[in-house]
Amino acid sequence: IECKKPGATVPEEVIPTNILQQIRTLFPEGDIVKYEHNRRLYEIDLADGTELTFNRAFRLIDLDHHTAE
Repeated sequence: IECKKPGATVPEEVIPTNILQQIRTLFPEGDIVKYEHNRRLYEIDLADGTELTFNRAFRLIDLDHHTAE
């Protein structure tokens, strides 16, 4: 799920609770603008350019932050 409209966010109901809790702990004000899931990984993009990757056990395995230039 990807939100292309400025200011739109991914509905929190589609994101697994374990992942959502971690995101809210690390980024309490983070707006989720993209959510992808396959058999092995969950990928989340926040509005501020942060990209988070979780494994299928809901462990955070990668965190990148990209800023607009």
